[in-house]
Amino acid sequence: MLLPHLNFPEYDFKLQESEGTTYIFDRFRRKKVVLTPEEWVRQNLLVHLCEGLDYPHQLIGVENGLRLNKMSRRTDAMVYKEGKAIMLIECKADYIPLNQEVFDQICRYNQIVKAQYLLLTNGNQHIVGCLQSDRLSFLPNIPKYHEL
Repeated sequence: MLLPHLNFPEYDFKLQESEGTTYIFDRFRRKKVVLTPEEWVRQNLLVHLCEGLDYPHQLIGVENGLRLNKMSRRTDAMVYKEGKAIMLIECKADYIPLNQEVFDQICRYNQIVKAQYLLLTNGNQHIVGCLQSDRLSFLPNIPKYHEL
């Protein structure tokens, strides 16, 4: 499987082929998962958060469930600080543009989560928003954990 280059440093991942399907070992969920384009972005982002921006591995949750309008949904990832979700993360495949529809999705999820930071990425472009007093401002970069 040819993996696209993303806007992250290069990290080592454990990949495995089985019956025509490629798997990646997810160190956050501690299991191998099917390597989809979105999963490639998620794994690169999460490793970058930990190895590049000092996010504690144990304070990142992957695919947490939530209920929205009586429907079950899953967040791609969440970062916790002091026992509550501080950052909600939405990952898209590298070829998916980060448009209003994607932004609306993370905002809907955040009505439930109530995180202060929103992070959207397709691996090439990263959009980080910070909510303060019901005002959203955008940050130029993904903040280090101690800056949250």
